[in-house]
Amino acid sequence: MKRLLSILSLGAIFAFAPPIHAAKKAKKAKKVKKKVKKKRAIGFAILSFEESGKISVGTGKTLSMILHGSLNARQFRLIDPVRVNDLLDKYHWKQKHQLTDELLRALKKRGVSHILTGTVSRHYGTFTSTYRLVTIKGRILRSEVLPPVQSWVGLVSTLKYSVKLLIERSAKSSKGKRASRLRRLAKKLLKKKKKKGYYKPFKKFIKNARRIKGLFPIYVQKMTDGSKRTYLEVHPKQLGKMFLLSPTLEGGTGGSIITFAMLPEFPFILKRQASKLLMIHKNTNFRVSKKAAVSRIFNRSFTHSLKTVAKIISAPHPKRKSFLINLNDFMMKDLAGLRYWVRRQLQKDRNFRVRRRSVYGIDKRYSTYYSLKGFPKNIEVGVKAYFRALSRGRVDIPSGQGVRLFLRYSISTPPDTGYKPRLADDRVGYFMKVAKDFTNDRVDSRFVRYITRWHLEKKEPSSKMSEPKKPITFWLENGIPYKYRSAIAKGILVWNKAFERIGFKRAVRVFQQPAKAKWDPADVRYSTIRWFLANNSAFAQGPSRIHPLTGQIYDADIRMSADMVKFVHQQFEQYVSPVRWIRPAGLDIFFDPSARTRSLNALQKRLQQIDVLTKKPHNHEHGWRSCQYTKGAMQQATLGWHLLNMRGKMAPSSMEEKKFMEQFLISVVAHEVGHTLGLRHNFKASTLHDYKGLHDAKKTVKEGLTNSMMEYAPVNLALPGDKQGEYWQTTLGPYDYWAIEYGYKPLKAKTPKDELPVLKKIASRVADPKLAYATDEDAFMPSSPYSIDPYAMRWDMGRDPIRYFDNRLKLSRELWKKAEKTFEKKGASYQKLRNVFMIGLGSYLRSGMQASKFVGGLVHKRVHVGDPGKQLPFTPLDVKKQRKALKFMVDNYFARELKWSPSLLNKLGPNRLRGFSWMKIFFSRVEVPINRMVVLVQVLPLYRLFHPAVLERIQDNTKRVKGGSNPLTLAELFGTVQKAIWAELSEKGPVKVSLQRRNLQRFHLELLVAYSLTTSTITNDASALARHQLKKLKAQIDGATKRAKDTMTKAHLETAAARIAEILKVSFIRF
Repeated sequence: MKRLLSILSLGAIFAFAPPIHAAKKAKKAKKVKKKVKKKRAIGFAILSFEESGKISVGTGKTLSMILHGSLNARQFRLIDPVRVNDLLDKYHWKQKHQLTDELLRALKKRGVSHILTGTVSRHYGTFTSTYRLVTIKGRILRSEVLPPVQSWVGLVSTLKYSVKLLIERSAKSSKGKRASRLRRLAKKLLKKKKKKGYYKPFKKFIKNARRIKGLFPIYVQKMTDGSKRTYLEVHPKQLGKMFLLSPTLEGGTGGSIITFAMLPEFPFILKRQASKLLMIHKNTNFRVSKKAAVSRIFNRSFTHSLKTVAKIISAPHPKRKSFLINLNDFMMKDLAGLRYWVRRQLQKDRNFRVRRRSVYGIDKRYSTYYSLKGFPKNIEVGVKAYFRALSRGRVDIPSGQGVRLFLRYSISTPPDTGYKPRLADDRVGYFMKVAKDFTNDRVDSRFVRYITRWHLEKKEPSSKMSEPKKPITFWLENGIPYKYRSAIAKGILVWNKAFERIGFKRAVRVFQQPAKAKWDPADVRYSTIRWFLANNSAFAQGPSRIHPLTGQIYDADIRMSADMVKFVHQQFEQYVSPVRWIRPAGLDIFFDPSARTRSLNALQKRLQQIDVLTKKPHNHEHGWRSCQYTKGAMQQATLGWHLLNMRGKMAPSSMEEKKFMEQFLISVVAHEVGHTLGLRHNFKASTLHDYKGLHDAKKTVKEGLTNSMMEYAPVNLALPGDKQGEYWQTTLGPYDYWAIEYGYKPLKAKTPKDELPVLKKIASRVADPKLAYATDEDAFMPSSPYSIDPYAMRWDMGRDPIRYFDNRLKLSRELWKKAEKTFEKKGASYQKLRNVFMIGLGSYLRSGMQASKFVGGLVHKRVHVGDPGKQLPFTPLDVKKQRKALKFMVDNYFARELKWSPSLLNKLGPNRLRGFSWMKIFFSRVEVPINRMVVLVQVLPLYRLFHPAVLERIQDNTKRVKGGSNPLTLAELFGTVQKAIWAELSEKGPVKVSLQRRNLQRFHLELLVAYSLTTSTITNDASALARHQLKKLKAQIDGATKRAKDTMTKAHLETAAARIAEILKVSFIRF
């Protein structure tokens, strides 16, 4: 239907005659009609509400029909509005909006006696209208502003109200029987008729319906036309009780949209309000004791959120007193808030920017249920939701205009088992349930933080070692391939070592789901390990259901992708290409020639782009929702598999390959199980061993490669000729034992606060280097300059990280050196060489970004006052290690070229067989853009090193160290890097600068130029040093230009000198 602003042109004309008395006989009907015709009809017209706002214009006829249909049809007969429309055009009403005498006389001839006219305006979605009631003689009877409304439906309702007032005014101005009839009409006009038997009997809806037993019984009734109607039964006892709704994205595109399958859960209560059932999102962020005086005003201060509403459609059940609602009212809604997320994923232009005016939502007409299951403690509703989207197509869906996603809504009852919550401590890494308690004012913080953990109790509390009353049990889904089941089980059971130290025997158990199991993996009573298929998407996640008030974990399901194992052997370029990993949006300014102008605005914009590496939003819903361990481990496994294959130690189906894959799976599964136990990441656990200790298998089997399973530990590879140790972490580290002790050790205490003395004593051992802890908000990304602690890092290994980075560069060079000999086999595709080349380049870049964190590093420890060791929260990194890291970067990224043989570069062939889309073949580079990639590998560490936050921290660190310690200074950093990048200028004899070196020098020059012209984003000292270095550089360039060996070198140096001379003439400007 077209939008309803017919008010802009012509509304409707209603003429009504006196009602026919029902008691009159049929033989007198003809006579009565003649009397009606003889009487003068009183007509009402709604004329063109003027537009004051940009609102779409509908048709006059549309509103006429709506108003006529909403009124009592027996009292009105609709006059054709087209005739009056022509009349208004004739007298130029649409242009003048004036009731001229000619127009009034013409309307009077049409039987119009009263006119409704006015204006409508829209402001931020709210419609405001005013109206005037005018007689045909031009006398204003009433002028009033209608109340604001939020929709066109509301606008029509206000107009109906206006028509009622109009009739009342007409009644007052009439006499005799006509007046009484008009008054009766005004009363009945908008009055709803009372329906007899408002609710239909319960049995009518369940007749011939299939009943699904469960927490909320579900009825599926098949209609005569083949359609199905689904009802949900709600018992009065369930009203006001808290439930947990957990949405899961089980399927859809098979690509990125299934990668993060678990969606945010929320607690809710059901409340009946007249004939409606409300689903209310319960606010658990704030709480207060019922005994406190402030509890009386608490509900007025903090409110809950209305999630959705359902209409009650049945009378109460004769015995159970329960009632029915249409399940569609609850479940055919976007309860998970996916419409915005789908927009980000699907509606992007070629530059990956989301279109602003896209509209999304679930189309109920084509959405159906694909699964309905009921269990005693939960129900599982599978919705095949059709989201309408206006976008370009994607590889993994036929059309971007619509996508069908498989959503599973799980409604469960949080357990009530007498569980006692445990308070959190920032020194030990657990997920938390956080709330703000207003009961007591005399506390340091109102926040109450409970860790998330399972409810474990000993069967024999007095025994030193006892089995739990209810163990943590995982079931392996029968869809898991047989060859992987043993490794997955080992990854789960490895956690029993930590529980045995605190007195629990067989706390974690594993069983195989029978082939013909009577239970379903979706049942909340069963925790499962599930296997999934996805399109080019490798992932493993360890989500869990958690009581929103206490933090008790009562269910967990680990989801694993089959591609996780496949990509170890056959990696695709998009997963290892360094361009995808290191090319954040916004760096195009450095590669776009049109942006490389001499204007100060462009320089300022270029300066702002230095911060782009950290402008990418970070997901701080840490843990299984944002866990990227599997994806990163898969890339690490690809590097290890190819290198070992080159060394002849990884023949297909060999014992060594089986060992490699088994350790890989154990590491991934144990990491995800750790999340289901409540543990967060620990990115400071990689400093347990030195290089020699990492390859001592006897030691690492007992202690682990790192301090914790919750670390992002890379594949452990020895250099050629060295002894090879374990490839992956397969056992718990010291931190894991300590963390499980804090969270699960049985303590004799009545309340959580009574446990604090023992818990604080356990947590105070944090000063032990083996128990060091840092998590997601400490590590950020390798490129983030705001990550201050160089030891809080992903994908590093060993007590000496700089040596580890250096070893990684050696492995990359080994990969490039042996690639041709190993993979250039008769009949094989050259794409394999291209993939291997990219793997080495990505590893090379990562090492440079990670090493840059050591320059200006500040070690952060989560210690409390009085902890053993008397350590402080912040300690500047040893200056020797900072200079070692700077030398590593200078030697490998700024002072030398990356060189490959022409033979290798000419063999990096692409894949010319398309998959589901032609786009990659037509719009991707056929050849490898060598120079562009080398620039990225060199420039990104450079900009991370010179980020304003890093420069400021280097200055601040000089105040944190004692006098005479010779700290690293800005002058040393600027001078060392410039000397390395422009090393050719200091050489004696002819000067020749290669293409790689020229590109790097241009970027360094632009950096100095940008810093020399502003102090708004960097320190004054950094700006002064940049200007000083430019003067020094110009003097060196002037001396070296005469010694240029070739024309390109001379042109490059002359351009750089001219650029510097121009900048030095510019006055100092503050942007």
